[in-house]
Amino acid sequence: MNLTPYHAKYFAFELTKRVASDSLEKLASALVDAKVDLNPHQVEAALFAFRSPLSKGAILADEVGLGKTIEAGLVLSQKWAERKRKDWNFSVLPGGRRLYKDVIKPTSLNPKLVFTGFEKAGHLEYKFDSGTEKDFAYILENDKEVLKWLCPAQNQFRIYWANNSKLCYPDSVVETGVTIYMIETKAADQMEGPKVLDKKKAAETYCKYGSEFTERHGGKAWRYVLIAHDEGNVTRSFGYFV
Repeated sequence: MNLTPYHAKYFAFELTKRVASDSLEKLASALVDAKVDLNPHQVEAALFAFRSPLSKGAILADEVGLGKTIEAGLVLSQKWAERKRKDWNFSVLPGGRRLYKDVIKPTSLNPKLVFTGFEKAGHLEYKFDSGTEKDFAYILENDKEVLKWLCPAQNQFRIYWANNSKLCYPDSVVETGVTIYMIETKAADQMEGPKVLDKKKAAETYCKYGSEFTERHGGKAWRYVLIAHDEGNVTRSFGYFV
């Protein structure tokens, strides 16, 4: 993008000016280049974290599926934009690394921990937004049909929905002997919502094209699976869901 000298000065002013800690303009430098679909409550949660200049932190405790990861990302992006980047400890609790096999009580502590001990996963450590996501990881690690799995990073898959104006992010990708599954988990009462169905259609189209490509090159078929949060149970096999 080519900027005129006027616009360059304007953007520089917007990104560096001092504003009240609870003002929406506080997040200007983080929002100016946002690539996710932001909801008002997510912006408000990020502003809450900045509300008191004396605060040493904040706990984001929204319900499952409301975007706590996005809220935390807004806070981090703003800090980095202000050149206040530090080594962040994403584990809230002291000694906050646990084996994924550990039973965590109460389950509300799950989002505050970092889990390790994975053998099939694509990464050494993961955080989970809920006990359901942790239980699903347990199933993937211990199901003999699962060869490999991972929780993809944002933008790792370019799956567009809402007339190609927004990106959706799968919760996990799972490889078995014959198929690669793209998994998305949602609250049971959201399964038939218009946004969820729109994202589902986009992901199914992505998997369709992926399967056509891999079929021509001797690879595995891709398939999208939408799972309700209340279906998660460590006694079930991966085959139960697919």
